[in-house]
Amino acid sequence: MDGLYKINLKTKMGDLEGLIYILTKDNNLSGYIDIMGNKTEFSGGKVEGNNLFIKGKARAGIITIKYEIYGEVKKDTLIIKANTNMGSFETIGKKI
Repeated sequence: MDGLYKINLKTKMGDLEGLIYILTKDNNLSGYIDIMGNKTEFSGGKVEGNNLFIKGKARAGIITIKYEIYGEVKKDTLIIKANTNMGSFETIGKKI
C-alpha cells in the first residue's frame, strides 16, 4: 500500500492531476496530497487491511477543499471515493 499514486480528479473546474503519497505504520496512515502543485500533508488516517480512511483539508490554488477519503488498494491501484465541500467523486490512482 505504501507509495506514491498518480490520480486524475474530474471536478466542476475541469480535470486536475494530483499525487497521493501513502505511508502506513501499523494501522495508522500519513502522507500527503499534491494537487496543482499545492502539497498538503496529512496524518491521523486509518488502515484496515487494504482499506484506508483520510480526513482533512487540502489547497488547490486559492481554494481550500475539506475532504473525507475512503480508499481501497488492489495491487498497484488506489480506488478512491471522496466527499468534499465541492461535491463527491470517485477516481482511480496508479502507483508510480
